[in-house]
Amino acid sequence: MEITAEQRQAARKRVLSFLESNGIDYELYEHPALSSIEECLEYWGKIPDSTHCKKLFFRLRPYQRYESCFTGRGKSRNFRGCD
Repeated sequence: MEITAEQRQAARKRVLSFLESNGIDYELYEHPALSSIEECLEYWGKIPDSTHCKKLFFRLRPYQRYESCFTGRGKSRNFRGCD
């Protein structure tokens, strides 16, 4: 699902406002849209203590339920037989 630049900017403002109003310290790193791990590594190398994560989304049949899974770079997972 694509979002407009205006929607992206509004979401960004909400997130930053939440962090600030709750006294949560953060450092903001920005980069262009990237489409490969190789491109991403160029940016992650400049961020101290950064970790790349894979984000996977599953639809579990027949339950029509959706789940997400996050795993570190270079890790492999076997999802066969997952219910």
